Amino acid sequence: MPVRSRHEDGLHTTQLTAKEVLTLEHLAQGRTKKETARALGLSESTIDSHLIRVGNKLLASGTPGILHAAYRAGHLTPHEPTVRQEFTDAERRVWHAALTTSNLAQLAGALHLSRHGAQRQLACLMERVGARNRGHLVALGHAHEVLTKATREPAPEATVGCRTEIAR
Repeated sequence: MPVRSRHEDGLHTTQLTAKEVLTLEHLAQGRTKKETARALGLSESTIDSHLIRVGNKLLASGTPGILHAAYRAGHLTPHEPTVRQEFTDAERRVWHAALTTSNLAQLAGALHLSRHGAQRQLACLMERVGARNRGHLVALGHAHEVLTKATREPAPEATVGCRTEIAR
């Protein structure tokens, strides 16, 4: 049975099929499209089709954006994190930028950093929370309540501290 949710504009509802929700759940766990397809016994192109349809229904694009929209609409429920962590404004800012950008150049622009600096900031955050990819980072952001409806984007001045260097 399809799951219904109300768009923020309140004008219409959206239905997701059970397969679409299952696809999103697998992607939110950090699985790739290929891994998700294999786990569900589908082709990778079917996973792509599910994402396109869900994106159209939720008015979102890109896997991170679609997952975020699905959490906000109530189609996905965040898992309780094994350890509660506190995050700096800088980390929250990277989290929001990773959600709203689709490539490294856009991420760098959003963070007002070089591409290398943006890549390093994102890698540090992903390492800290154990995210396998940006979609998983979104799921973890909802689990840690960094990307909930009530959150705001933090101030732009700080950067994420990291102990790990990124290979160039």
